[in-house]
Amino acid sequence: MIKVAIVDDDPITLEWLQGMAGGDDEMTPVGAAASVDDLIASLAEVPDVVLLDVFLHNGTKLADNISRLRAWGAQVVVLSNDDRSHWMRRVALGKGALAFVNKKARFAGARSAIVSASAGELVLDAQTSKFILMEQVPLTQRQREIAAHIAAGLSNVEIAELEHLSKETVKEHVQAIKKAYLEADRQAGTRADLEVSLRDDGYQDEW
Repeated sequence: MIKVAIVDDDPITLEWLQGMAGGDDEMTPVGAAASVDDLIASLAEVPDVVLLDVFLHNGTKLADNISRLRAWGAQVVVLSNDDRSHWMRRVALGKGALAFVNKKARFAGARSAIVSASAGELVLDAQTSKFILMEQVPLTQRQREIAAHIAAGLSNVEIAELEHLSKETVKEHVQAIKKAYLEADRQAGTRADLEVSLRDDGYQDEW
């Protein structure tokens, strides 16, 4: 019997996963909590697999949460609604996560990932495999500095003030960065698209 625990601060997701896992002959839910610390404190025995939500509202980061769970001895399956971020997947895999499950998927998808993870098997779906192969768009050092500000949502005026540059110079850097992403067939048609693509490339330390 595979012992499954869940870390998610969305009560609907918790109830759904607990209910579905509880009706499965090969696995049983042994705990659920809104944070990794709370889960570890509530269980006397380490579960085989922990389903971990990628975003928790307590301010903890995905990388740290995975590291805590792996050090505890549990395998980790990441739950996310994020279909875009290859950087999130790279960070998660680098910290030892074994699979990703879209929270919109039916339980069958989560079940397959749980069974594989319980055996220590890495599960790379087509989306994750594609993202692993996707390389960071090459930028100059100055462009990388500007890119970090764009990823943080700063305007050209705010970037100019921080970097002691003219607004025209910042605009030129932004256009060059946008062009590099479009040439790499990455989403950058709007400022919002460019911000997301830059965050996906790790220019904002959100994971």
